[in-house]
Amino acid sequence: MGIHLIVDSCCDHTPELKKTLGLDVAPLKIQTAEGRQYVDNGEMDIRELLADMKASKLPPTSACPSPEEYARYMRQYDECLVITLSSKLSGSYNAARNAMEMVREEFPEKRIYIFDSKSASAGELRIALYVKELIDAGKNFDTIVLMTERLISEMRTLFVLEDLSNLVKNGRLNKVSGILASVLSLCPILGDDGKGEIKMVSKARGNKMALNKLVELVKEYTASVAPRSLLMVLAYCNCPARAEGLKKALLEHCAAFREIVTVPTGGLSTMYASNGGIVLAY
Repeated sequence: MGIHLIVDSCCDHTPELKKTLGLDVAPLKIQTAEGRQYVDNGEMDIRELLADMKASKLPPTSACPSPEEYARYMRQYDECLVITLSSKLSGSYNAARNAMEMVREEFPEKRIYIFDSKSASAGELRIALYVKELIDAGKNFDTIVLMTERLISEMRTLFVLEDLSNLVKNGRLNKVSGILASVLSLCPILGDDGKGEIKMVSKARGNKMALNKLVELVKEYTASVAPRSLLMVLAYCNCPARAEGLKKALLEHCAAFREIVTVPTGGLSTMYASNGGIVLAY
């Protein structure tokens, strides 16, 4: 059956990409403060979630997939690779590890490896696309693991959010940064710190200037990279026109990119990115 890919639902994708990559998706769950529950299974209404979040004074909470939800997929394949959102942001990675131990007790011959993406959203999809390239190129299991771990160590994730409240309320972002942004009308450019947590990279006054600054930063970061050699994934929350404009600007000003794949955010990514949020990874 070959090597199979399993991801959690923070790996943003489209139905077409899910089919192309052959993804099995372990869903996270979201609950609003008022008790409404969502299963992030690709069928939930993102606009309803955004409306519920806006109407509530308290942030929603999330729950990672159970080990059994991962294990039921792992049992189906002789070789599988699992990609989860950062272990510093969720218990999804640990749930997948527990599932792997359960399945190996039942089927010692199975080969399973869990990637901690040290990212989320666009970052997870970027990793999945890379793994699929390696599988299609005929690379063996061990080689794919080594090459993908190298990609993860080198990958950069950046994002610009209009609303930081859920990140602040859920402890994902220093409260001082959130207060500073709201009081001074500053729009921070955030990114991964290389270890799976969030840091502030830069800031600008207003979203438009922040997106312009984001393009400048990406151009600077990729200046020494060979032209048309990189693939970027750009995830967007309920703002397709903004995403297309940013994609056009990145391709125009950053020669390193051969392709930019755009995808809408799923439920879990929407919970943190909020309306208008942009996440990119390369």
